[in-house]
Amino acid sequence: MTESVWLSTESPTWMFQHVKSRLSGRKLQLLACGSCRLLDRWLTDTQRAELAVVERYADGMASDDDYQQAKETFLRGVNPLLIATPTGNSLAPTLEAAVAGALVGTVSLPLDVGMRRVLELVEAAGARAGGPGGPREVRREISRRMCLVFHEVVGNPFHERVVAGPEWLAAGRRAAPWMLRVGETPRAIALGVQADRAFDRLPILADALEDDGCNDADLLAHFRHQPAHLRGCWALDLVLGKS
Repeated sequence: MTESVWLSTESPTWMFQHVKSRLSGRKLQLLACGSCRLLDRWLTDTQRAELAVVERYADGMASDDDYQQAKETFLRGVNPLLIATPTGNSLAPTLEAAVAGALVGTVSLPLDVGMRRVLELVEAAGARAGGPGGPREVRREISRRMCLVFHEVVGNPFHERVVAGPEWLAAGRRAAPWMLRVGETPRAIALGVQADRAFDRLPILADALEDDGCNDADLLAHFRHQPAHLRGCWALDLVLGKS
């Protein structure tokens, strides 16, 4: 895959194949959760709340007990559907089954296998919602939106960045011109955004980075102009020093 293909492809499976070996477990789980958020209109209130728990757990902000409860909730949602559906051997015989199966993928191990399951079932859910036979245009739209999730969580793997964070600067080291300088103020703002899921504050973070001397146009534009953000946002993770 080339950079131009990464930026233009409508195949999330192809994107996943390119980056799966270099993604951390946290990134894989947040990528899976972000993909499931494309199904938000079909989630129950309970499923929506438990999906948020899985996201927080991936970020170290939920307990093991809370995570286990979310996992059990997702698994309970799948088992009755498989029993009740005459074609129980089908991966996603109904919209409800596809949604439930995709959610299980966010807590499945190994995480790369879970992510593969999510990709398949999110697309299947879109096809089931679009009508019998899974209209091609509905599948294409779901695939396109999943590619946007990859752009949000993974970013551009062909443009690697090195960060000089507060710890680096406090040790008296100087940031080279090609490094992203992140001082204490931008880091504090970023921590608040992550804790509160307050993505509306990202333009403020961009201003703070620019005041620190950041001239990374792509990163600043992502904070200021990206219409929707997810936990695991590549730019926010970069500032926080997360992978």
